[in-house]
Amino acid sequence: MKAIGGLNSLGKTSDVFFYLDVSKPFTTTDNVSIPWIDLTYTGGPLKYSATACIGGKNNDMIFIFGGISPLGVNQSFVNPFDTNKQQWINITSVGNIPPNKAYISCANFDNGLIAIFAGSAINDLWIFNTLTLTWSLSNATNAPLRMYDYCAVTLPDGNILYIGGDNSTGSSGYTPMNKVSFIF
Repeated sequence: MKAIGGLNSLGKTSDVFFYLDVSKPFTTTDNVSIPWIDLTYTGGPLKYSATACIGGKNNDMIFIFGGISPLGVNQSFVNPFDTNKQQWINITSVGNIPPNKAYISCANFDNGLIAIFAGSAINDLWIFNTLTLTWSLSNATNAPLRMYDYCAVTLPDGNILYIGGDNSTGSSGYTPMNKVSFIF
């Protein structure tokens, strides 16, 4: 579980960056034993409404995608963090790079691929290969309608489950939690 940025109580973009190490046992009844790893000191990107997934050869990279930066701050669509070196890495992506997106969620796979559904503009599915740093636009079957503020979950069979979100079809565009979408 990863988190980056957000808005603080004054409505300003925050620079917090932390993750929960779920590879170690812990109990939820004892807040002290929850293994939160604070990486705010590393000077990560300043943005909110971004999404993060792990990838790389040994799942030792955290990739931050999209988000909204403060006015006048220009940041990359992809910001990778190397957990072994404890530092941000500058990369050059190859292929058609998606336009910046916010209010999105990513789904990662064991083979180093990360899928990002379009968000609010159109319903396209972008695939980022964390091993080769290449992008491709997928022809997803059964793509859900355009949406944002959703949760993407990779299922054990490789399907992606999309839960909730807002489909921007009016004042009550929120998708009920009992209506889910799959991409195969």
